[in-house]
Amino acid sequence: MKVTALIMGGGKGTRMKSKEEKTLILLNGKPIIYWVIDAIHAAKNVKEIIVATSYASPQTRKYLHQLDVKIIDTPGKGFHEDMKHAILTEQIKDHVLVVAGDLPLLTGELIDIIVDYYATLEIPSLAVMVPLEVFIKHDLTPSIIFTIDEKQVIPVGVNINDGSHIDKKEIDQEIMIVEDVRLACNVNTLNDLSIAKSLFQQLRKLK
Repeated sequence: MKVTALIMGGGKGTRMKSKEEKTLILLNGKPIIYWVIDAIHAAKNVKEIIVATSYASPQTRKYLHQLDVKIIDTPGKGFHEDMKHAILTEQIKDHVLVVAGDLPLLTGELIDIIVDYYATLEIPSLAVMVPLEVFIKHDLTPSIIFTIDEKQVIPVGVNINDGSHIDKKEIDQEIMIVEDVRLACNVNTLNDLSIAKSLFQQLRKLK
């Protein structure tokens, strides 16, 4: 299965307490979003990359013009609203891998594992989550905590959706739980950034 990758790069990143747009904060000499795009380029199961920006990320959009990616403007109303807007605007009717633009430890290998798992399903949506204990072990900041089968898990901003279902009120969804810090490392705070920097050399193969 080949999917379109939609990177969400339009968030404000207010928790970072930085004047720099979050996706442009440097990690190992490159903006965070560069590493996300680099991982997706390395994936075998991705056929196209689109990056969603908004009014809150004008410098990210400017930076992206230097890279070989398609850019689409979204309203900046939130992750899910902007994702839906992008899919509908681009009229994507097949499968869309949605990735938060603040996951610098992501790899092409992880993306292919997720897409391969989705390909075995007969439902239109997959959400990737990481157990809370992974966040606690690495002192990372969890966002929303869900309890699934008596296990506390955190959504990490990686989903796959069938674009032809995106405008439906209710969509059947499978949860994929992955115990991997590379997916848990959303850079939402300065502490997360510090941890990402320390883990980067260990867990992300550099070119």
